[in-house]
Amino acid sequence: MTLLGKRLRKQPGGPRRRIRPTANGGLFLACLLVIFLLAINHSNNLLFTFCFLLGSLLIISFWSNLRNLRGVSGQCAGVEPVHAGQSLRYGVVLQGRDTAKRHQLQLGDQPVLVSLQGDQHQRIELSVGTEQRGDYPASMLRLSSCWPLGLFQSSVVLCRLPDALVYPRAEPLQELQLRSEGEQAHRRDGTDSLSGLKEYQPGDNLRRVHWRALARNDQLQVKQFDGEEGLPSGWLHWEDTARLGHEERIRCLTHWVLDSFNRGMEFGLLLPGQRIEPAAGAPQLHRCLSALARMPEAGR
Repeated sequence: MTLLGKRLRKQPGGPRRRIRPTANGGLFLACLLVIFLLAINHSNNLLFTFCFLLGSLLIISFWSNLRNLRGVSGQCAGVEPVHAGQSLRYGVVLQGRDTAKRHQLQLGDQPVLVSLQGDQHQRIELSVGTEQRGDYPASMLRLSSCWPLGLFQSSVVLCRLPDALVYPRAEPLQELQLRSEGEQAHRRDGTDSLSGLKEYQPGDNLRRVHWRALARNDQLQVKQFDGEEGLPSGWLHWEDTARLGHEERIRCLTHWVLDSFNRGMEFGLLLPGQRIEPAAGAPQLHRCLSALARMPEAGR
């Protein structure tokens, strides 16, 4: 096996590196070949000297480009769900294994080039645009560089980008419609801890009346639980958006889910073949938006 093959072969447990000439590198090689043929044809020592000088630059550029990615490792720190049309933001951490400085590193197709200072850690935010809702599968992130002269491009698989979830776009196509289904709309009576009492107001759930307090002080009071803000709760129903198209219904329900969450409401979601019981808080928001993101397309 040649020395070059030994340098480029895959090391045990390590990534495979690739190197290829760029368009400028191909043009440079063609010019070098023409100069070499002219030097032979005219037996011109000056052309031979110039040709060998350019050849030396080519070799130095090749090895410098190959070494620029040696010892660079990386890992993805995670990604948060976004709505369609927004960019997924992966946190990628780069690290070198020695004190050599790396120049003009490119992550994937990102236009921004970065440099790595020796064995220091450097966190880089990688933005990936999204257009459609749903699951974005995991992919491999490549690190590449054309340093120093742009004649060669070497690349290596840096890390695995985890799969991500893209929520639907939110559009206020209809006014919020929260269906109340009696006392079953409230789900926290026996699960959350009691945080206090408040005076009874018309429309309050009778199941929350504190009868012992009524017996003690002759005042009608209702129980409040952690996280409760006293706002109404109910169901967001797929059928309430029947006049809209399929994707419009999903975007409208997404807006309703966000609106209900921002108001601090307890809400449930009724979709074709799926029922999410009423609750409040960030976990409920994620459950509902995830269900909407994974809704089948129209006709499926």
